[in-house]
Amino acid sequence: MEPIDAPILSDGVVVLGVHELDDAPLMVAGEDEEMARRFGWFPRRSSLEDAMSAILRWRESWRQGGEERAFAVRVAERLVGQCELRRGEQGRANVSWSIFAADRRRGYGVRAVKLVADWALAQGFAERLEAYVAPDNQASLRLAKSAGFREEGRLRAWARGAAGREDMILLARIAGDDAS
Repeated sequence: MEPIDAPILSDGVVVLGVHELDDAPLMVAGEDEEMARRFGWFPRRSSLEDAMSAILRWRESWRQGGEERAFAVRVAERLVGQCELRRGEQGRANVSWSIFAADRRRGYGVRAVKLVADWALAQGFAERLEAYVAPDNQASLRLAKSAGFREEGRLRAWARGAAGREDMILLARIAGDDAS
């Protein structure tokens, strides 16, 4: 597969870089119901073809300087999840993440989201990063806050154009925020 000019981000524990097609089976195996619900697949599960298609789309966005940046999250060269940035309007970008269920509660998510946020803000990918967390997802809420995001309130599902979806808590981090 053709190399992609994308940064490798690391804090000495987690390493973030582009996905490879070999990651697809691990992505499907690592998926759980929470991830399926968060990304709108539930009750259907993603397939190997879905994962491969996503990886190819993410790689093409890196290659073309597109609006989406996805990072494979690895620990000791083992895939443990992913982080994704999607640029929006007015200097904003949405950040989302998923850490495989077997690898949660080890701090990998906080480390990965902090690395991605630091990179996005420092490189000018966005001036403001936003994350949306379900009100009952206390683990993701703590993760975002630990990565330097501040809670800004609750968004009604209808305000986000997400028919049939639940309300979400909006968290944000802007350039110049101290996330340490």
